[in-house]
Amino acid sequence: YVSGRGSRVGSFALKVTDSSAEAGETCQTPVALGSGAIKVSGSNVDAPEVSTVCGDISSTRGVWYELVGSGNVLTLWTCDPETTFDARVSIFTGDCGGLTCEAFTTSSCSELTQAPFQFNTVAGVKYSLLVHGTSPSEVGSFSLTMTSDSNNTACASALPITAAANTYFGTTEGI
Repeated sequence: YVSGRGSRVGSFALKVTDSSAEAGETCQTPVALGSGAIKVSGSNVDAPEVSTVCGDISSTRGVWYELVGSGNVLTLWTCDPETTFDARVSIFTGDCGGLTCEAFTTSSCSELTQAPFQFNTVAGVKYSLLVHGTSPSEVGSFSLTMTSDSNNTACASALPITAAANTYFGTTEGI
């Protein structure tokens, strides 16, 4: 129903646009990640502000991803020349209305903190990942690299030693 104010009448233009969220803009519309080695690029510049973040960050802008755990170790990092801001990753389980923080990265990409972040996944569990900055004004482009490797704690899945050296180092302390 369209009407004029009071007794005003005349022509008008009504523009209707689809306001559905783009992939990755919300927890309900995440970008699906497969398994294995993956590298995705994105930007949180136009992302809506969110307050669901792990750690001591109260609100930020981020891009949502989703993956299903394989029971392997998930290794991920954002330290890449394509990343133009202090990108962090929050990892959640549960539905979007009641997310539970499982893990999160805390360090920026300085020379001392470029180590990848590792997280043990549970097979079949859905994980929501939010790539974000430390505040709503911390925005830019990012590259998220992810690998999923066996944690190799079972004798049956032991990897053969293939090094050419004759000496190997290790420890049996705590076994």
